[in-house]
Amino acid sequence: MSARFRLLLVFASCALLLTGCSRAEFVYRNADWLITRWADAQLDLSGAQQRAWEPQLEAALARHRNEELPRLAAWLQAAKQAAAQGLETNELACLADWAEALYQRHARLAVSLALPLLQELGPEQVAHLRRRWQERNAEYRADYLGGSPRQQEAARAERYRGRIERWTG
Repeated sequence: MSARFRLLLVFASCALLLTGCSRAEFVYRNADWLITRWADAQLDLSGAQQRAWEPQLEAALARHRNEELPRLAAWLQAAKQAAAQGLETNELACLADWAEALYQRHARLAVSLALPLLQELGPEQVAHLRRRWQERNAEYRADYLGGSPRQQEAARAERYRGRIERWTG
């Protein structure tokens, strides 16, 4: 599966999530709480670190709502319209390029949000993060790199399908 197709699949999944799915709305409305819990699980944040980061998180989420969400909605509308009319190779390429640009914008936003936290980590927190990544890498190798390339592709497709079904019901 090509990287462009995977990226298109990720954004298509977003389309399913954001077009009338109450779960997606629940997650988006609680993003501050969910992101804070995820960051704490990764970094073992102190209360002071969390409190100092909260205004930055709120600003990043406001920026996402004001700048990125309209761009994502426009992409979803274009993808929906193109799918209704039948997707040609050039349309898929255009949507994939657009999805790549959206992905890069979201990545820049995430990095700018993560940097203040990462700069303030103490040695114990760095060790905690290193252990988490080692555990995740071991899980990744076990879950994604076992078997033949054909088996890996089938397992990947099943994971995507399962994730989409979990979110869309």
